[in-house]
Amino acid sequence: FTKTEPGLFETAPSADSRSPVAQQGPMMYQFNRFRYGEIDFTNGHGMRWVELPYESSSLSMVLMLPKMRHQLQQSAQQLSVADVTEIITSLNQNRGTNKMHLTVPKFNVFSSLSLVPALKHLGLRSIFDRASALQNLANEPLVVRDVSQRTFISVDEQGTTAVSAASLAFVALSAAPPPPIINFTVNEPFLMM
Repeated sequence: FTKTEPGLFETAPSADSRSPVAQQGPMMYQFNRFRYGEIDFTNGHGMRWVELPYESSSLSMVLMLPKMRHQLQQSAQQLSVADVTEIITSLNQNRGTNKMHLTVPKFNVFSSLSLVPALKHLGLRSIFDRASALQNLANEPLVVRDVSQRTFISVDEQGTTAVSAASLAFVALSAAPPPPIINFTVNEPFLMM
């Protein structure tokens, strides 16, 4: 992905990012029109969200904050699939935008996720199973040890850069134990044919 559609961010003073629960960090600022919404939960908590669309794309990034400051964990626990569906529906209906002073931190995110449980749940078990090791890929039997998805996202004044890659890790199975080593020492009379 590259820059967000509404325009590039400006560097914002870091002093605005001071918080009792976080360290001061570099911030970005933009005054523009964005799609914005709120979700209320029955316990009085809720979430506010803003969409940052990507240039020349139907993709966007949605940033969410708890309506009550410093209550992200409690609010995130209340967030349901129906709430996320409501946000996506709102974005797909192309509702209006709001003028906003938007200040966000520059940030980098790295994540790594093993896909093995999901693949096994989908029925792909044999590649992980010793009994049905992968044949003809190497001189020795192999099984897949891990399938992982690694993602890196960087957000700064120029926009968002995202890189994602999947990898497979194979492990060689120990073959049948080799035959024992035999000692054959010719130090007495012998027969030759």
